[in-house]
Amino acid sequence: SAMKAVRASPVGMSRLQAWLATSIAALALLAAVIFLLGGENKTQNPNEVEMTTYGIDVARYQGTIDWQEVAASGVDFAMVRLGYRGLTDGVIAEDPNARYNLQEAEKAGLSLGAYFFSTAITREEAIEEANWVADFLAPYPITYPVAYNCEGFGDPENRQYPLSKQERTDIALAFLKQIEKRGYEAMFYASKNEMEDDALWQVSRIEGEYKVWVAQYPELPYPET
Repeated sequence: SAMKAVRASPVGMSRLQAWLATSIAALALLAAVIFLLGGENKTQNPNEVEMTTYGIDVARYQGTIDWQEVAASGVDFAMVRLGYRGLTDGVIAEDPNARYNLQEAEKAGLSLGAYFFSTAITREEAIEEANWVADFLAPYPITYPVAYNCEGFGDPENRQYPLSKQERTDIALAFLKQIEKRGYEAMFYASKNEMEDDALWQVSRIEGEYKVWVAQYPELPYPET
């Protein structure tokens, strides 16, 4: 997704600094999204506070991250990709940097959330993914939501390509319900253009029950955004 892109380093900035600037810009309002855009019909978590914090989302694409440097830059939390289901073979695989990122981000004092990249084509597969995620997260102190991430389904090679919008939404809800059942705060992730007017997802069925993470580049770069 756009929020996970790494841009070239501006002159005078290290690659990590440039990536942090891009990532924070993309996620600067994520905490507000997490805590304030939850469904109107859903009871607010008593542990939530109405404030903005700064975070980044990470996967293997960012390489080996210096989490102490990340913490020193003012980042408060990390959304860590745990794994994914293959686009064509449907096999669940662990992100090779997930354990390192969870362990080292925690050591650096960051709060932790997580997400999983799904290509589930049935509710049963979505529940399988949610259980895999919950088992993976068991040793870690997760205080931010656990998100369902699904992209690329418009590609004819993608195993989800034949699914309708309703079917994709049914599958997403199955994951979210199971993650919540396993004791985590569930959250749905998609880009703004996919969700507006229920374009590619029936977001109207999701937003009343679960928090929504909106992928959208800010108009101005961090920290002006």
